[in-house]
Parts: sequence; structure tokens; C-alpha cells
Amino acid sequence: MQFTSFTDYALRTLIYAGTIEKGNLATLGRISGAYGISDNHLKQIVQALSKTGYIETVSGRNGGIRLALEPECITIGSSVREFKKMDLIEF
Repeated sequence: MQFTSFTDYALRTLIYAGTIEKGNLATLGRISGAYGISDNHLKQIVQALSKTGYIETVSGRNGGIRLALEPECITIGSSVREFKKMDLIEF
């Protein structure tokens, strides 16, 4: 199965957020640097993930993102189906 870039980057963003120690935030700059995703594309992905409830965003100087759900509650199958719907609507 081949993923769209949106789905691929959304999964990578969730994986990165899931590896951050509980209580800390993942910054968009670090995610962008780790995976080579443009800042603008990543902002759109984070906005879509936030709308669907996968992540929480924290604004401000020390802001970033974190998972809104426990990692065990996020399955790849349901995530990919959700991302596919978002990809068709958002982009």
C-alpha cells in the first residue's frame, strides 16, 4: 500500500509525538528537521490532527504538540482511514 504524503507525514508526526516523554512537548521545528517536512505542510498536518483529536497543541514560546490519546488507543488502520478522509477534504 502506498500512502499519500499527507498520510505519511501525519503518521510520522504521531510517532514522533508518541516518543516524547510524558509531560513534554514535541516542537514543530524538531519534527520538521527529523523528517524533512516543510514547516508549512507540517502546520497543515498538525492543524488537521488537532481537529480530529489525535493531538493537543500548546501555543506560545514553549509550545508544541502532544498526543491527546494514549498511544495504545491509536491504531494504524483507523488512523490511515481517518487521514485518507482528511486528505480528500483538506488538500
